[in-house]
Amino acid sequence: MEEKKVAEIVNAIKNQKIPEEEEKALEFYYRIIEARKRKGWTRKELAEKSNIGENRVMQIETMVPELEPTLMEVLKLCKSLDINVTVN
Repeated sequence: MEEKKVAEIVNAIKNQKIPEEEEKALEFYYRIIEARKRKGWTRKELAEKSNIGENRVMQIETMVPELEPTLMEVLKLCKSLDINVTVN
């Protein structure tokens, strides 16, 4: 997914007037998918490199609401994908 496509998705989300925390979560999920695809990795490859189960990566990428990622999973994914993490 290109950066432009992610921006379009994020703008569409903002136009739906959803709560800010949900908006940020959706943006995060899309950025994970974008970073994985930019590296040319499958979900299986990301799972292996992150030491997270393949089904779990699928659940995170498809935003299964009751199965939100743990902080440790987020950090593992970001490290594998070379995504810098900052906490505000």
